[in-house]
Amino acid sequence: MGHNTSRLSPQERAAKSVLCGRLSAGSEETWRPLGVDGADEVAKYDALHDDVPEWMAPRFWAWIRESISVIRAYPDGSGRFPMLDEALAEEMAQTLRITLPDLRSGERSSRAGQIQLQSAMAALMKHSQPLQIVDYLLAHDGNAKAEVLDVLLERSKSAWEVGTRAGRPGLVRRVPLGVQVAADAIMARAGQAGFASRRLGRSCMASSRTRALPTRLRSRRWRMLPSLSCRRPTTGRRWAQC
Repeated sequence: MGHNTSRLSPQERAAKSVLCGRLSAGSEETWRPLGVDGADEVAKYDALHDDVPEWMAPRFWAWIRESISVIRAYPDGSGRFPMLDEALAEEMAQTLRITLPDLRSGERSSRAGQIQLQSAMAALMKHSQPLQIVDYLLAHDGNAKAEVLDVLLERSKSAWEVGTRAGRPGLVRRVPLGVQVAADAIMARAGQAGFASRRLGRSCMASSRTRALPTRLRSRRWRMLPSLSCRRPTTGRRWAQC
């Protein structure tokens, strides 16, 4: 018996598309850690994270440190060492409203660079929205590789990925927020997880086409990544801003 999708809202249809993708991935023997076998465990493990989870944090901050670093050389050519990209760090701090001490240094040495970077990182790590930092660095030619960050975000199950925002490289949602919320809500129904998965699986196979995910709204001018307080769905417009 077919499954009628005409009664579903646009977000529910998009959520179904996301879940179909998850089930399809599972049917292709996607590797997961030992013990992550049941529908509930898979749903919990595959859930996307809005913030910076603790297992992602070390490499996340290391990427930021590399991005704000620039390699200098001793005047006599005897060696090379990292120092703070002062202009990049200052402009970012002013834009994101981060209190950064005066870190300009007239000395070029490994020791001076280490002091600069340690002080800068201490200030940046106090920022309440760390994702804004990487978004800014992506958009303003930071010195670390974007693909390295993208792999880290994907492996750590981040809700964000490297894409294009306001015409520049930046963070974009891996799945639109409203769709993610709807999909997670469906998968979170632990009492009916098995039944829901089987029913959804039949529905996925019955449909050879899936609707495209809603197109993100973009502006031409770069703006900082909105505060993650917008992750709680309130209106369609709020979702678009995320």
